[in-house]
Amino acid sequence: MCRAISEGGARCAGRHGISDRVTAATAGIMVGLTGSETSQDNPTPEQETEQQPKDVDSLRDILQKEGFTSEDLQAKVSDLREKLAQARSPESVRLAETTEDPDVLRLLAEAEDDEVREAISENPHTPEELKEELPELAADTTRWERVKKVADAFTPKQLDNYSKDKSVWVRLAVLLHPNVGADTITALSKDPNPFVRLTVALLPSTSKQVWEELKNDPHPMVRFGARDRADRYRAKLAKELKKTSVVSTLSKDEILILAKDRQADPALLNEIQMVEKDKTLIAAVAANPRTPAKALADIHHYHGDAEVLEAVGSNKNTSQETLAKMTDHYDPDVRASVAGNTAASKEVLETLSKDRSPSVRAGLASNSSYVSDPNKLQALAKDRSWQVKAAVGSNPNTNSQTLTKLSKSRDVRVKLTVAKHPNTDEATLRRLRRSSDKKVAKAAKTQLVRLKTQKKR
Repeated sequence: MCRAISEGGARCAGRHGISDRVTAATAGIMVGLTGSETSQDNPTPEQETEQQPKDVDSLRDILQKEGFTSEDLQAKVSDLREKLAQARSPESVRLAETTEDPDVLRLLAEAEDDEVREAISENPHTPEELKEELPELAADTTRWERVKKVADAFTPKQLDNYSKDKSVWVRLAVLLHPNVGADTITALSKDPNPFVRLTVALLPSTSKQVWEELKNDPHPMVRFGARDRADRYRAKLAKELKKTSVVSTLSKDEILILAKDRQADPALLNEIQMVEKDKTLIAAVAANPRTPAKALADIHHYHGDAEVLEAVGSNKNTSQETLAKMTDHYDPDVRASVAGNTAASKEVLETLSKDRSPSVRAGLASNSSYVSDPNKLQALAKDRSWQVKAAVGSNPNTNSQTLTKLSKSRDVRVKLTVAKHPNTDEATLRRLRRSSDKKVAKAAKTQLVRLKTQKKR
């Protein structure tokens, strides 16, 4: 029996006659990349470096913590594999008894002997369909011989034939063969087994189109692998671009001027977000109405600062797909920026309408595309939050009657929005002109002058 998954490359090779390359790589997939979705409540990466990996489940948890950059992640994977190689790994039977991951259980069921399959059958987390397949898997005694044949294959056509084998280990061996063809890789990107799809995402020979599609795979482990591949691809492009980009020859102040230029070339704005990491520069690009949707999607994905994301959420060029992803961001100000975006779709805004944050409700109340009904604005004006009242006061669809009611608010921030609103009537403006708050009084005076000028015309 192969006693340990992490030592599978050495032990299984001896027993089954599989090439070192195939077993080492498949063991690495098992050990290093069995991931799950991230969580905001997870420990920090610094805390994780102190943990000793114990089995596939713990490794999956360690690798998927929030906060890793692409470079950090690669270093972490290498470090964990090195630690695991030095430590005594759990036995396959114990892993089969304790793991909750059905995909790990399937790999064990195919790779191990009857003792392991018995443990799998008794594991309460084993899917019923896998339990039913255990006798058939036990009867397949030639899978390792087929894997060896894959290792000895030469032509892409031979490998394509093996890619349809019922054993996941045989299909993995096909992908790890240096002569595997592009069509076979593309076909296996739709394989029912997530370990196969993950391997496709990580292969250097996989086309960009394929791993871009795998970024939206239903399995979190595959999405994680594909997105990390995309991160490394972007880093490589940025490194090459920096060598030839005109941006690299400019000072930070000069780049900031370009980033804020409302007539800037969209391609140049994209270059800035590709090669620069400074938060101020990225935020300026994100706020620029000339920045294309693809660049804004990249900024959302690669820059997690709330100030930067607020600019992305407010930009009318941001795609609906990116805006939808931002609706569940932990920072209410980021969600509020989306709520106030007049280019956001009705579906996106309806999602935010259930948000309990006052700043998000305020964003919706200020959105003239979402709230245009004067009666609805009048109802929103009764909200307890000053933020929502002020947002109603800034909505261009708010009528003079609602503005008059808002002008009686005790909060000067609400009064200020009323004093600046073009729909505020003259009587209300004259009362606000006498306000003890200088900003309110000045804004009301400016509006009165505007009204007087209009009457003369």
